[in-house]
Order: sequence, then C-alpha cells, then structure tokens
Amino acid sequence: VAFHTGLFCRLHRLFGGLVICHYSDSALKSDLIYENFSVLKWRFYDRMQKFFPTVLHSRGVPPPTVYIYKTNISYTETDTEEFWASVGIMGYAGQFIDNSRKLFFNIHQSGRYDLYRMPARDLIYLVNDTTMEREKGYYSPDIQIEHEFAMGLSDPICKLQLLEVMNDTVASQLIDYKHKLHKIKLKKNKLHKLLKLRYLYERDIDFYRRYIHDNIWERPQEKISRIFCNHKGFCAYGYKSLTEAPIVAKEKIVEQLGIIGEEFDSKTSVLQHLSAYKSEAKNRKINLTMLFFTTTTLLFVIFPKWSENLAEFLNYIWFLLKNFAKILV
Repeated sequence: VAFHTGLFCRLHRLFGGLVICHYSDSALKSDLIYENFSVLKWRFYDRMQKFFPTVLHSRGVPPPTVYIYKTNISYTETDTEEFWASVGIMGYAGQFIDNSRKLFFNIHQSGRYDLYRMPARDLIYLVNDTTMEREKGYYSPDIQIEHEFAMGLSDPICKLQLLEVMNDTVASQLIDYKHKLHKIKLKKNKLHKLLKLRYLYERDIDFYRRYIHDNIWERPQEKISRIFCNHKGFCAYGYKSLTEAPIVAKEKIVEQLGIIGEEFDSKTSVLQHLSAYKSEAKNRKINLTMLFFTTTTLLFVIFPKWSENLAEFLNYIWFLLKNFAKILV
C-alpha cells in the first residue's frame, strides 16, 4: 500500500520529526499511525494558533481530520482483510463511493485508547489509483485525488465532523455546569456565585450557539447522499451515521440548553426575590433606627435640660468605667 503522505512528510520536516516508538507484535499498526498523525497535527495547530486562533484547539480538543490513503491493493479481496484491519481500516465501518473509492467512518485502534478517547472523529478516504478513472488536466493521480475530494466531499463532511466534535465538547460542558448549578443553594449570599457561573456558562457555549444558529445542515446531508447514491449498486445507508447522528445529537443538546437555561432563570429569580426581601427588611430596620435618632434629637431641641442631664449621666458612666479599669490593672 502507498499511503498518501506528501503533506505528512512536509510537516514532518517542518516540525522537526516525531519520536517513533517500537511496538510489540500484539499492537496494531493503526496505533502507530494514529499517534504519529495526532502528535503531528497537534504541533501544526500549535504553530497556527499564534496567527489563526481556532476554537477547538484553544479548548484542548483535537480537530477532526480526514486522512487520504492512496493504494494499489483492492479492498474487495478477502485475503487483504487482515492487512486493512492492522492499519485501522475495518470493512464494516466504511462505504463505497464507486469501485475505486471508499470512505471509512471510523478508524480502528487497539483497546489502549478506550479510557482516553478524545471527541475527535477522524475519517479515512481510501482511493485505489490503479483502478480509478484518470481525468485529463491533472499533473498526477495525487493531485486528482486531492482536488476531487476537496471539491466533492470536504465541505459537507467537515461541517458535519465539526458539528459532531462540538456536540461532544458542549455535552461534557453541560454535565459539568449542571453539577455546579445543582450545588448552589437558595441562599442570599449565593446570588453572586450564581450570576458568575451563568456568565461562565454563556461564555463557554457561545461558540456553539453561533455555529448552529444558521440552518446549514440540509445541504451537506443532501450532497453526501448524492455522492454515495449516484452509482448503481453502491447505494447503501452506512453514510447516514455521518449525516444524521450529528444532527440528532445537536437537537438533543439544544433541548438541554433550553432546560439548563430555565434552571438558571428559576434559581436567579428565587435568589433575586430573596435578596429583595432581605434588603427590604434591612431598610426597615435602618428607617426605624433613623426615626429613633431623629425623634431623640427633636426632644433634646425642645427640652434642652434633658440633654444636660443626659450628658451628666454619660460622664458619670464614663467615670465609673475608668475607675473599674484602674482596679483591674
């Protein structure tokens, strides 16, 4: 098999190479491929982040990727199944576009990643350059493969891949914010904490709301459907895991956004009413105190003799306190 690694080699030289680990025979080649590409991709985005900040990388989330593999091995032959499986390509996880092209919706790795699976969905676009129809005007089969993918599949696939990763990212954030929201008790001194939590919540999901605001999903779904069903004999429905699952997840997340928004509104309203009640009670005490001092001042003005008697009484109390302090010393 000849992997399409022109970009990989150029980036490898640009970022100083990768550390290649030696695996035992029990490990899959797909693990090695996955780790090399993942580290290389992360280094690439680290460099790009300085000039073109991206939403996912700034949140520590690996962006989704489509890997283009060029091969001269027919993946319809039964005796090549073990080889394809060893490089992460499982026949049941993909769907033919035509005799020479197949898109795989999942990359298979060993169980070592089960506990550390990231919310990135990488795909493999596999092309047999010995059987594909050559078009005039292309310098090489590689250029044709890249151009056809860029013009036909990349836009709708990337939109849906990005949506799926955002779904996973926001879903985990919602769980965290729900837990924090439930810990805030209905007490007056918690209102500031609640308002700050809501600010952080709105800030963190703003990127998701802006991305799903426009209804742009019907067109990518239709385009992918036409690509997979325009050749007789190849129309199946495996691709719907790519086109329908992210949309269903998005609708559920939008529903959860509404629920948690109502929870924020409800708690904020209760705490604001409690704060208003406490403030009214405090103001009443202040008003009564001010009324007492005002009345006392008015009486002293009307009856100045009372003020003299009060002054003598206070001086006497002060004299007793000083003598008592001297005795204690």
